[in-house]
Amino acid sequence: MRDAFLSQILYIYKHSYIGETVKKIIKDTTIKELIEERPETIEVLFKYGLACTGCPASFFEKIGDMAEVYGINTDNLLKELNESVLEGNKNGENSSLSKL
Repeated sequence: MRDAFLSQILYIYKHSYIGETVKKIIKDTTIKELIEERPETIEVLFKYGLACTGCPASFFEKIGDMAEVYGINTDNLLKELNESVLEGNKNGENSSLSKL
């Protein structure tokens, strides 16, 4: 019981920024939301060869749909996007406190 409680506390701590819980990036997050709210993730998109920042489809296309179209493993992409946000939080590099 104690270990489960500590695990939950550690999870919340790892996923928080100045006391606010960071909402995970999911496959239904639009590219527009991702770029506007989490610009630190753009490097990850470029790593996968995705130049989404200027694409008109970014306003409505979801990460999961984009990954499918380009043959990218959605789980790996989401993992790296979320890790980049957590790393930015850890280093104090987030440009925005707003959440996705």
